[in-house]
Amino acid sequence: MEYRRRFLLEKVALQVLSVAAVAAVYFLLAKAWAPNDPEAATSFMLAGDSIGAVWCVLSIWALAAVAGAATIYLRPQGSMLIVFFGAGGTALRSPRIRAWLWQRNADLPAMYRELAVELLAGAVVLLIAAIILDATRRMVAELKPDWLWRSPLAELTDEELAALDEGPGDQVATAAMIGQYLRPIKGLREMLAGAFQRSDQNVAGMTDASRTIAAAGLTMAIGLALTMMLLRSPDRGQVLFAVLVSFFVAALISHKALAPRHSMVMLAGPVLAGLLACALASFTSIDQSPIGWANVKLYARALPIDWLLAGGAGVMLACWVAHRHHEWKRMETIYESLVSQQRSDD
Repeated sequence: MEYRRRFLLEKVALQVLSVAAVAAVYFLLAKAWAPNDPEAATSFMLAGDSIGAVWCVLSIWALAAVAGAATIYLRPQGSMLIVFFGAGGTALRSPRIRAWLWQRNADLPAMYRELAVELLAGAVVLLIAAIILDATRRMVAELKPDWLWRSPLAELTDEELAALDEGPGDQVATAAMIGQYLRPIKGLREMLAGAFQRSDQNVAGMTDASRTIAAAGLTMAIGLALTMMLLRSPDRGQVLFAVLVSFFVAALISHKALAPRHSMVMLAGPVLAGLLACALASFTSIDQSPIGWANVKLYARALPIDWLLAGGAGVMLACWVAHRHHEWKRMETIYESLVSQQRSDD
């Protein structure tokens, strides 16, 4: 039963620290780089605010360092999720993109090319933040190795390992259930049965690298499609909700279907989706009439920080949930087997 207490403490700690990180950025740090125009959306490229961009980057890196040191007892996905949620305070403070659309109405394609560049730069910033977080965790682990998160599955005794059922698990059962409705498609049931297995062997004949790349691509495709479906208004709350939920669902499906060894690579999904959205917007936003800005598609009203932070948070949350679910199901199997064996002995 110890694992249940650990899982509960991990969840509570993640929730408390995420709220604290969001509050710190939203109420304190984000004021340092807030645009002078209260109606202007947060875009350092469009505003030409290099000083604000530097403050924002340094704050995100500092947040990553603090999160890496303070959350070493959490799994890495949880630590990175706190960084995304915390930095997301910037997106929460930002107004809608409407003011920029109105000001740049004469050349919207050029504006979206600038946003694409900002999106790529932001991706590099978050990549460095992940490196800082990992390095900080390693440094603290060298000083306090007992504090480092360890999966309950890595601490199983010989008796518990013997109790673990090595037969088909819940993922294979899910694949078989789905496959029943897709029998006309030759070989799909076999592919799903392999895709839902979590093992060191290749999934559906794919190598670890190809599985990881495929997971990132699948996350991008599903996430962008769901975002376009969920977006019903340009309101900031609607945009952030649609992007976060879409990439949470997309990453969860990709993780379950392909079981990538390096799940954090799926963070490329929202970046690629944002670049594709900017590319589409640059080709479709060609109406230069006085009200041309009002006809911009809803998916094109998401800011780079929305794709990076809300989308990234959705991906990390899905990875965190998938890893916890995998461990929980295995630990529950062990516990039920041991209880059943004890009752039979009595």
